[in-house]
Amino acid sequence: MTWFELVLCVLVGVAAACADLAHVIYAARRDAAQAHAAARWSVAQWAAMTVGFVVAVRVSMVALPFEAAGMYAGTWLAIKSRRTGRELSPR
Repeated sequence: MTWFELVLCVLVGVAAACADLAHVIYAARRDAAQAHAAARWSVAQWAAMTVGFVVAVRVSMVALPFEAAGMYAGTWLAIKSRRTGRELSPR
């Protein structure tokens, strides 16, 4: 694996974590009936997941385990922040 592929794999992992965090915020805004805020977070999810899709299809499928690790980390961070009572984003 070249350094460039490694950087892309890390980028995919971070993007996946961001997508998962965005999903948690989206769900909170949806449940609060904040339509525009929920729509913005929905687009943020799409943008973050597009990074992983494009890298996997155009560069290498080697990035997929990094994407899975990012999803795991994003879920873990989202749940941990909710348990501690910290809000993930301003209203």
